[in-house]
Amino acid sequence: MNARNDWNDTDRMGALYESLDASASARNLERGEAIRAWLHQNGSRCGSRLSVGVGVIWSVQHTRFEIGDDVTIGSYSVMGGGGGKEGESRSLLRVGSRTAIGHFFSLDSIAYDLNATPAELVATHIGAEVTIGPRVTVEVGTTIVNGVNISGGSLVRREHG
Repeated sequence: MNARNDWNDTDRMGALYESLDASASARNLERGEAIRAWLHQNGSRCGSRLSVGVGVIWSVQHTRFEIGDDVTIGSYSVMGGGGGKEGESRSLLRVGSRTAIGHFFSLDSIAYDLNATPAELVATHIGAEVTIGPRVTVEVGTTIVNGVNISGGSLVRREHG
């Protein structure tokens, strides 16, 4: 049986990695273009050449997005901080140009009570030319400066005080 499979074998830790062949890259760019148009319709801003893996969850109901050019978002990521009432944006996710976000990324608002915050948006900033490894969780309200590399499996928390 020669079924087409866009996934490589699992690594020692059991993680799956999507192949980087030209057809997978083209599909991710095509998916990104459709999501880019959808984000614009929902009041967010998105630059050109957005590449999005399969199974990404976008929470436009509670999060506004500002995404730069040439951004890659890995498969099965959760893009949105949650919180707020129905149809009310309480968080902003800003991603700089030429940033790569690994598979299974998550923006987490569990430690941040978005319902108790003032009327302004709680902003999360991911700078330009940032590389975020797979399975990274970023807490809402965090700022990641330009050019940072974050190792896979990391938890990135904002300063509390």
